[in-house]
Amino acid sequence: MRLMQEYEAVSAVPGNALRNQGKGLAAEIQKILGALELANIPAGCQESYDHWLDQTTTEILSQLKAEGRSWGAVRKALNLFMRACICDHYLRGEYQLDQIEPFAEIPLDSVVSKALRRLAGRGKLRAWDTLKQLTPQENQKYQAFAAEQAKNLGVPARVYVDNLLWLKNR
Repeated sequence: MRLMQEYEAVSAVPGNALRNQGKGLAAEIQKILGALELANIPAGCQESYDHWLDQTTTEILSQLKAEGRSWGAVRKALNLFMRACICDHYLRGEYQLDQIEPFAEIPLDSVVSKALRRLAGRGKLRAWDTLKQLTPQENQKYQAFAAEQAKNLGVPARVYVDNLLWLKNR
């Protein structure tokens, strides 16, 4: 399972996913994610998962040495990783990750935020240009809107809304 997890950490968070975020940041985050204890993820409810996600984001930030680290970059990487783990047959089964799928966040970046703002309409979601500008408060607003859109668009969970947006906007 550890090999599968390390693979997902590297494949889900390639260097280009965190471009312009600081040299070596992706590699540092990949190493941390590869060692994360997936068995400790609470599956009971949205609040428990959100607390785990916030705590884990903060812990990863505190471990990073790379310059340019930001809350937004770490959260995007963590969400990309969690989506990959949820979709990985072996990890999903071993750690019952199907139970957290409804709670998992959409991985945000400037492209996804622009597509969500377009769906929301003028003035509903605040614009930000880079991951370095993404705050926990703005993330919450985008996540709530993405959850609504998952229902409206017939997507199983908000974590997959960017898959649909990417296909529509490529």
